Amino acid sequence: AGYYVQYHNPHAVGAYGGTLRTAIRSGLDAFFASPRSRDVTDANGETLAEAVTLIDSAEENARYIHVLRRLLADYDASWNASWWMLNAVNNVYTVTFRGHQVPEFVTAVRADPGLVDSLYRFASDHLALLGTGQSYLTSNAGRELGRFLQHSALRAEVRPLVSGLLDASSITGATAPLWVGVAEMTDYYDKANCSSYGTCDLRTRLARAVLPVTHVCGPAITIRAQQMTSGELSASCTGLREQDAHFHEAVKDDGPVAGDRNDTIEVVVFDSSTDYQTYAGAMYGIDTNNGGMYLEGDPAAAGNQARFIAYEAEWLRPDFQIWNLNHEYTHYLDGRFDMYGDFAANVATPTVWWIEGFAEY
Repeated sequence: AGYYVQYHNPHAVGAYGGTLRTAIRSGLDAFFASPRSRDVTDANGETLAEAVTLIDSAEENARYIHVLRRLLADYDASWNASWWMLNAVNNVYTVTFRGHQVPEFVTAVRADPGLVDSLYRFASDHLALLGTGQSYLTSNAGRELGRFLQHSALRAEVRPLVSGLLDASSITGATAPLWVGVAEMTDYYDKANCSSYGTCDLRTRLARAVLPVTHVCGPAITIRAQQMTSGELSASCTGLREQDAHFHEAVKDDGPVAGDRNDTIEVVVFDSSTDYQTYAGAMYGIDTNNGGMYLEGDPAAAGNQARFIAYEAEWLRPDFQIWNLNHEYTHYLDGRFDMYGDFAANVATPTVWWIEGFAEY
């Protein structure tokens, strides 16, 4: 439910300049000046969402700051019935996210930090969205507010607002997506000031709060979980141990490949896909627009800990299933007993067909 979905080239239009830039500005100026651009309908939302994306693609982030602020101010509950209108306001965060790469945008916000205030007001005024299907709008606003901490000239303005959002949310519970998103920005851009935010040693603090369950399946497998019963832990361990024999029968290996020290695996299990999206990025530095991820690390390095990050498939409840559990465990076994080196070495030749195909098999 995040907003990092626009993988367009941020320099695609800027390189042309001249006539094309004039035409784009003319079109966007006319559209945003029209009262109909504020209609809360799917018909308008589809065009509006694309127009906001074009702001970023054309590197006009600075020119249309007033539009970004208007969208954040205009949003209300009536927009929730339209996927396109929600997409339009969410695209605001793409423009602010990439705006830090556009010098004119940074200069404009430094001269008038009204956009910073708009992001704060949106997050603080819409705390009730947290825990709903529109939670990402509030958490993304907080994250993009915190991203302005990277500019020393804006820190005096941003720091108290960031602290206010952290105080209004919690590390766990419905407001966690906001707290974690803002905390991650303080950790990345203002770590020296972490004590004032209460975000020092963030990854350790998150692990302590979010993964209280530790269960040893055997000498090679440990499960760390957000919430699992003893029966669920036992069944998961059994499924993993039984897979070992099946794997070795299929591969017919002669033991670990040369130099592989990954003799243990840590299985991290979040309680739902939402919890995975909330915490896994901040804790392990991974993308979370997926069904889980195996992190092999450098298997030859002393002290390296192989782990895979997964989550309970909440949509299958009351049945319990860790989504892609055996798929990700196959990646571990494949990397240890069948594929030499780390992941980069594994895919230096075109082997993704094997890595993913075998895990599915």
